[in-house]
Amino acid sequence: MFAKTTTSIRSIAKLYEELNKYHAVDTVSYSCIRQWVLRMGLGVLQQTVQKRNDWVYIIDFSIQLGTERCLLILGVTMEQLQNEGYSLNHKMVKVLDIYVQTNFNAERVHARLETTQTNTGTPLQIISDRGADVKKGIELFCDNHNDVISSYDITHMIGIQIKHAFSDNPQWKELQQDLLSITQQTKQTELSFLRPVSMGTKARWLNISLQTKWLEKIYRYETNSDFSLINKGFKIKNSDEVFLKVESSCKTGNRQGN
Repeated sequence: MFAKTTTSIRSIAKLYEELNKYHAVDTVSYSCIRQWVLRMGLGVLQQTVQKRNDWVYIIDFSIQLGTERCLLILGVTMEQLQNEGYSLNHKMVKVLDIYVQTNFNAERVHARLETTQTNTGTPLQIISDRGADVKKGIELFCDNHNDVISSYDITHMIGIQIKHAFSDNPQWKELQQDLLSITQQTKQTELSFLRPVSMGTKARWLNISLQTKWLEKIYRYETNSDFSLINKGFKIKNSDEVFLKVESSCKTGNRQGN
């Protein structure tokens, strides 16, 4: 369940407890599931990587804890990309190297690339966000392997371009202030379902479409002027009807074993 769904470890443990009330299913604790997941992950990391000449490396610094940083090198083969129409997804990617170090520099990035190359064969291409240490480390690697192509991650490039276009735009700043004000006014009220969508903190500028789509729906809602389902108290008029339909469908699903 953890590997194939988005369910958390604690949720899975709770599900086992609930199933145990109705079926002869042994409960499984959070710590037990966590141990399984860690062992499975360690087993995957220790698997031998096939040596070939069409690996595409994706390299970046991942998490940081205190002064320690984690350098992560992922890999996908060109054959996989071609078979999937160059539509990269999570399952296609394999972890090729994880290295935690207190002080990273270009030489250490270069050393990890050389270690990874020893295990996988010389890569066809290396993709990165061209951070200072990563960029220099890749350049040192490419000096020894002239056929390797170094590419700038286009998604990172797009995010930077969007940030430059909007971050200092006065209209964008004014819009963000308005959205913040609306969020404060509507949260924990009956209108909370209309509150603005947050772009999040990770890959923030690549999630700008979340807000634009929300704004499109709000403007379309206002243009249609169809407020028939909302009464003067700003509550959904047919909330009881909606609840009964949901309750009925849940009961039907239970009877059918769903």
